[in-house]
Amino acid sequence: LSFTGELDVSSSGIAGYKIDMLYVNAENVVFRNGYHGQFPTELPNAEDYEYWLCALQLAQQFFNNPQQKIDFGCAKTRKLRLVR
Repeated sequence: LSFTGELDVSSSGIAGYKIDMLYVNAENVVFRNGYHGQFPTELPNAEDYEYWLCALQLAQQFFNNPQQKIDFGCAKTRKLRLVR
């Protein structure tokens, strides 16, 4: 399972797609308007909470059963914010 952020300059979606091609059960999830690190070390603020929870739930589903098809729709819902 690979999480990449659409706006991440250090590990772009291309890296995730490469992983996806190399491993049979791999999944690359590109988080819309996401930056580096879908699991921040600190607790997310109220605006990011749903997005952070999405990443945790997707990871849990994948690790519980790597062969099941997972709906990654929640990763595509983040609105672009230019300032906090």
